[in-house]
Amino acid sequence: MCTITGVGPVVGTALVNTLERVPLKSADAFVAFTGHYRAKVLSSTATLVILARRIARTAWSIYIHKTEFEPGRLTKSLT
Repeated sequence: MCTITGVGPVVGTALVNTLERVPLKSADAFVAFTGHYRAKVLSSTATLVILARRIARTAWSIYIHKTEFEPGRLTKSLT
């Protein structure tokens, strides 16, 4: 993911996490998934803030606990 211009480790991690956690069949389905926040009548800014908060929480946890990102830890709580 980090080979995409403008995507760094944190955003790349969030993207991979979402794509591994949520079974989606196409790029359009992924876009629609992120757009469900917009369906809740949230502004574009509010939607971006929600996504940014998720990334920030992940980054904070990694920093505080001095760990590396492990997607399995996030997906384990969903099963």
